[in-house]
Amino acid sequence: LVMGLSALFNPMRKTLGLTATITTIAISMREGLAIIGSPVVGYVFDKVGPRLLMLVATIFAAGGMILLAFADSIATLFLAFALNAIGFVIFVAGTGPSAIAIWFFRRRGLAMGIIIAGGSAGAFIVPIIIWLEGDVGWRLTSAIISFGLLLIGIPTSLLLHHRPQDHGLLPDGSIEGQLPTKLGNQSIPSRNYLIKD
Repeated sequence: LVMGLSALFNPMRKTLGLTATITTIAISMREGLAIIGSPVVGYVFDKVGPRLLMLVATIFAAGGMILLAFADSIATLFLAFALNAIGFVIFVAGTGPSAIAIWFFRRRGLAMGIIIAGGSAGAFIVPIIIWLEGDVGWRLTSAIISFGLLLIGIPTSLLLHHRPQDHGLLPDGSIEGQLPTKLGNQSIPSRNYLIKD
């Protein structure tokens, strides 16, 4: 999403007749909100878990992209980026890694590496976005990105759960009695400890 927006930067600026400074400020607003909002996202994660957060992130990010497709003024542009920024904050504030930390113990490093690699894989989408922009324009491309976010983000979000113990499990899909009390020299929290908020 972040890299995709960067690919639309120049054509969007030329169409709206904006200076590079104005467009850069709108994009930088996202980074500022990430700094301010990350602690809030962490607090909410502890209360409600990843599912609701990722649903909200998907809806706001997609809403920002569809509004961007119809942007015709500085005010609309900033509103579109503000909505997009809310989704961006939730995506980058560690929601995925936090869920991994709860659900995995033995294979936590592997799981964390996979989720980080998934984010980096977005670089492969950039050529497609550039091709789309050249073929159908940045507005329709923004709308397509919005549809893609909803198509992938909503079903994926619904698969997420807060804690394994809510389903009678322990990290790594173990059930009570199957998870060892030690992994090497490191103690593994007991089931009673894991249930605590």
